[in-house]
Amino acid sequence: MSQGPPPARVLDALPAALPVPAPGEAELWWLDGAVDAALVRATWQRVLAAYLGAAAPRLRRTARGRPFLDHAGAPDFNASHTRGGAVLVVAGRGPVGIDLERRDRVLPALRLARRWFAPEEAHALETLAPARAQAAFLQLWTAKEAACKATGRGIAGQLHRWRFEVGADPPRLLAAPERAPGGEGWRFQHLHPAPGFVCTLAVAGALPRWRGHYVLRGG
Repeated sequence: MSQGPPPARVLDALPAALPVPAPGEAELWWLDGAVDAALVRATWQRVLAAYLGAAAPRLRRTARGRPFLDHAGAPDFNASHTRGGAVLVVAGRGPVGIDLERRDRVLPALRLARRWFAPEEAHALETLAPARAQAAFLQLWTAKEAACKATGRGIAGQLHRWRFEVGADPPRLLAAPERAPGGEGWRFQHLHPAPGFVCTLAVAGALPRWRGHYVLRGG
């Protein structure tokens, strides 16, 4: 089982150059206090530029809309943003996906699960106490969205196709969409970039070896 990222290192300034993670390695970035989407995008572009040794990264999108770096030897990456924080994963080999939610976000978990999740998952959530169901729902949601972001297929018509064991830690995938890259050879990991957040990583193949964990102040 892959260990989680190492203890976070708070950076007062972003280094001008960063070594690209080797295949099988990854680094986690956290932008603390992030509230403005434009600031988040600008910060992550500066981070990615540092990995590439470029003034600005050439960001492109696949036909399905998944962003990637149009540079030879570029790492894969994925990002997520919610109120109070933003997370970025940079991996030497992809595809990777990541999703972030606030732990205190109150949602109609059972109603959403009945509509968007597999019937088995919705039924399992119904058997839990309300607080536990809410927590399990957020874990499922972030795992499913991370998977959809990794494949670039989006969440429309896909959430119920990624089926998990409810409440499992680490996340245990039970079924994946037939045409998902990697088939059912996906791995998932709960990450803890900051207190008060639920975060899940999705990766095709083995979980990465975590090389670094960095924190920037978003203001």
